Amino acid sequence: MKNKLVAFAALPMLGLAVWVGLGYHTGVKVEEAVKSWSAPAAGVSVDSAWKVTDLKHSRGLFASSGEFHLVYTDAEDSYPFLVAYSVDHKALPAEAARFSWLLLPEGPLAVELKAVVGTDLKLTGEGTIAYTGSLMSDIRVPQVSIRKSGASLSLVPSTGAVLFDAKRVELQWKLDKLVMRGNGQAFEVQDTAVRVDVDNKTRSKAFARLTVAQINTSLGSLEGLDLTAESRRNGDRFDTSVSQSVAKIEGGGQEFSNLQIKWEVNGLHAESVEKLVQVAQESGEMKSLTSKERKMAAEAIETLFSRGFSFGVPTLTGSAKSAGFEGAFTVSVAPAQGAENALADRVRSSGKAALKGSLLSPEQREAVASAGLAVVQGDTLTASYEYSKGLLKVNSRALDATFLDEALAKMDSELLAALSGLKKQP
Repeated sequence: MKNKLVAFAALPMLGLAVWVGLGYHTGVKVEEAVKSWSAPAAGVSVDSAWKVTDLKHSRGLFASSGEFHLVYTDAEDSYPFLVAYSVDHKALPAEAARFSWLLLPEGPLAVELKAVVGTDLKLTGEGTIAYTGSLMSDIRVPQVSIRKSGASLSLVPSTGAVLFDAKRVELQWKLDKLVMRGNGQAFEVQDTAVRVDVDNKTRSKAFARLTVAQINTSLGSLEGLDLTAESRRNGDRFDTSVSQSVAKIEGGGQEFSNLQIKWEVNGLHAESVEKLVQVAQESGEMKSLTSKERKMAAEAIETLFSRGFSFGVPTLTGSAKSAGFEGAFTVSVAPAQGAENALADRVRSSGKAALKGSLLSPEQREAVASAGLAVVQGDTLTASYEYSKGLLKVNSRALDATFLDEALAKMDSELLAALSGLKKQP
């Protein structure tokens, strides 16, 4: 009986030891993660535009704190920031740790910003670390109000959030209102939202979206702007698309609505795309290439064209009062096979368009139809084309395609000359 009582009494002590141990373990892991920021992992380019320097970290039993300098360098200049943080790693049931952070511009950038804004411009946030290792934090951007030489800029305080784990990185940001005035002009943006979502493990998916509820200027207005970009890896190929839509736009006595356009590039050889991105990042956007990088870039471009790809606009629509339009086109480059390496042998293209209502005057409609560029169908003008291996059809009529063949042949020779020059020493 006595042994049972002793064991029962020891349970709280055991629980306390586990709790303390969890807090200590989390503190060690936080320190390891922070120190890894200034020591690039294997396979990570040391020529990254972002660098962490002067890291100072202090770890305690239940709390840690520190700071470091974060420097962004482009082709022309460097922009330093100071980052300070504190971490409370006492274990709780729902989370392993809590943290707060601050980002403050330094150097000439800080001086210039303070001269314009009138105060230190800093970003702050608070977040949590889960037991799975995922990190979540809010982002707080202060109000900005600038008045100078009759011009003004005003941004209300804005907020965002970031999620980071082994599989993905997601960023969200929202700004309720931005107003600029000057030189007799005004520009107001309401309800702006940004979302970025990237596959952090395989880099096989990326998504970005910008939405704006309303833009008002001295010349007109716009409602319902939606800009979306997405890329996805399918096997050894990359597909990417950019879509833009506007619910309504007014200006100069004109009004358009339901405007939509979508661009697509599909079937790009993924490994070649990754090589080009790597070379661009490490060479300052191809401005300073080593001989090895020149050869790598040339081989990647050659592979892109030899493996084939397609691009086009699958969606193009809009309307204006009692009129409307829609269209689409696609261009494909088939993979090279044997002697069929010339673009004229591998390029295929087709497209269509339709104009309905009063977008064109009766005289303009008649002129377009008489030239064979479109077909009249009631109150609608329609047009289509197809091109393949030297054969061009416009509205089902065969036309001379010599000018297209010559253009593709010229493109072939210019591409070969450019690649040959890229491979040679500068």
